[in-house]
Amino acid sequence: MNKNNIYFSLAFILIYLFIPCSAIAQLSIINNSLEITQTGLVHVEGDVIYDSGTIGHNGIFQLTGNWFNRAKNNDKAFTAASAGNVIFIGGLQTINGTTTRFPQLSLSGTNKKVLNVNTEANFYLNLNDRELDVNGYDMLVNNNEGRAITRSSGFVNTSEFANGTKTNGRLIRSVSPGVDYLFPLGAIVNNNRYRPLSISSNQSGFIGGQFLNYSATFDSYPVYDIDQSLKGLNEKFYHTVSNISNIKVELKINIPFNTSADGDFNDLGRWNASINKWAKPVSPTSLNSQSGEETNKSILYEKVQMPFTELIPLVLANVATIPDDFKIPNVITPNGDGKNDQFVIRGIEKYSGRIMTIFNRWGNSVYESGFYKNDWDGNGLSDGTYYYLLKLRDDNGAWKTYTGYITLLRRLN
Repeated sequence: MNKNNIYFSLAFILIYLFIPCSAIAQLSIINNSLEITQTGLVHVEGDVIYDSGTIGHNGIFQLTGNWFNRAKNNDKAFTAASAGNVIFIGGLQTINGTTTRFPQLSLSGTNKKVLNVNTEANFYLNLNDRELDVNGYDMLVNNNEGRAITRSSGFVNTSEFANGTKTNGRLIRSVSPGVDYLFPLGAIVNNNRYRPLSISSNQSGFIGGQFLNYSATFDSYPVYDIDQSLKGLNEKFYHTVSNISNIKVELKINIPFNTSADGDFNDLGRWNASINKWAKPVSPTSLNSQSGEETNKSILYEKVQMPFTELIPLVLANVATIPDDFKIPNVITPNGDGKNDQFVIRGIEKYSGRIMTIFNRWGNSVYESGFYKNDWDGNGLSDGTYYYLLKLRDDNGAWKTYTGYITLLRRLN
């Protein structure tokens, strides 16, 4: 044994089954089995270096230094049966090497904790009052309980840059249907803000969330590129939500904000990649009062359709006022009674260009017209909600773009 590393034989490791033990200096685990029972405590004053072997952990494992996983076979260090707590109790601490799957990961001490690799918490992530800076990597919580992430005032920071470049680090949660999941997102750089997300899904899977504490313009989503449904966007921050499941999902997303610090907004903008503009979401949104940490209002975005692997940027916005002589309905009832049988847009006759595309809930085009004549009746389609993309050209040659939803309902109860 040298003075910087402690190498354990199996006989020495088994002491941890019965008594607390403190290791001063680095703890290196190489080709050994470390077993920590529910009454066991390992306290390391320094770094932990894992190279190989197995760690069965059901007690408490504390460290003041950094964590290194140097396994060469994608070994995530802890056994799948482990349920113990790994507590980072030092100052600035980092998680490094290859991915580690901690049974429980808890943050304490005097400074933030930083990821230098994708990291997992199999059961619980306990932020307490600390910042977890993902630093461009993913923090995955495998437990689908709503309470799998706990906090007092701590948060997950997905807004920093890794190595000077913009990245896609996320907080990822395992989700089950009908459960509201908190994504406790915040940042300190560019003003201290805590702006979480609350998300529920209709399917089991994995959902990722990001809070970017700067203008979306810097990430190639210019806040000045908006369609006619919006008149102003929040330039201070935005969020993204990503579907990491292997199936299509429908989400409900709640975004709290502070009207004094952020601005008084009444809706959301969603980046529409087909027109490269921000547009009002086509599925329902609502403005609500919400008394929360640093927030007093929220926008609820419902029936959010997300195909596999899709990422959607979302920003606080205000809705533009549409002239009285121009109106796009949101429901048609093509039942042959001569009333509301077609998708009729009042005022469309004033425009010399009228390009209409209608999509189903999964983004597939079901109708296209190069010069729309108010004649779509949903022929051959099932009842349900569809989404339109309407481009209008005025007499001066300027194009306006409108997006929204239209409900097809043949039978009225």
